[in-house]
Amino acid sequence: MALRPFGRTGLNVTPVCVGTSPLAGMPELYGYDVPADTLADAVKWTKTRLDRIDLPRDPRPGWSTLSTPALYLAVMAVAVPKQDAVTADELKRIAGHLARHQEADGSWAWSSAPAQNRPPPVFESDEIATRWAMVALAKADTGEARAKGAAWLTKTKPSDTTQALAVRLLEAALTGDPARGLKPLTDQVLGRQNADGGWGQLAGAASDGYATGQVLYALALARVPSDRAEVRRGVAFLVRTQKDDGSWPMTPRANPGAHPAKNPVPITYFGSAWATLGLMRSVPK
Repeated sequence: MALRPFGRTGLNVTPVCVGTSPLAGMPELYGYDVPADTLADAVKWTKTRLDRIDLPRDPRPGWSTLSTPALYLAVMAVAVPKQDAVTADELKRIAGHLARHQEADGSWAWSSAPAQNRPPPVFESDEIATRWAMVALAKADTGEARAKGAAWLTKTKPSDTTQALAVRLLEAALTGDPARGLKPLTDQVLGRQNADGGWGQLAGAASDGYATGQVLYALALARVPSDRAEVRRGVAFLVRTQKDDGSWPMTPRANPGAHPAKNPVPITYFGSAWATLGLMRSVPK
């Protein structure tokens, strides 16, 4: 698809940014409208990823795979309460899929495949999969599953990656006890910001679109003001580093003992998606 200016942000994006907030036409804000048929096609294609989620869990080693699209769609439904792209019945089906794929110890795992087939940051750890599942099930009638997940998280040492911090903040903002406060987690996330305004996937790592966009998205859900200096620097980093084709440059990573993928397209897709999500939550309205 051809690129076009993204309102007043200085960005160039495709006509539809799937998963943004919201996936809809807002010409007064973004400077262009989204045709209804284009939007319908994008939603229809995305929901084809739910076709197999009703199947029983595959008992073969390495074949029991958590559906990443289903997980993210359910998280989106929690983060955007007024959304109507995913129906109540579809969310119920996703909840059933997640319940069937919960491990005996209460965690969720991306899969039991070897480490080289579960590259970070997307498939970083069981902690990340479990926290996403906890958010996805926040409004489902699966209290037992969430209680088991919470017990597993309580006894599991938290990861120290930027994604782990961002997802913990996002989980607390969407499902936590408001009285507990989000400041400690927010301060941890903000303290990870690099001098160039972005965030890296690991402490001291170079900034990229994936980590920066994910952090900005979590900060927005935690109601950190979009005019806060750290947020503005993060937005400026993403505007400055976007490539002419609309994507953000990404470098594949690997788990310890594995080699990074040679094909950068998958992580570029995920990184650019998070960068877009972060921007659309952080650009002042």
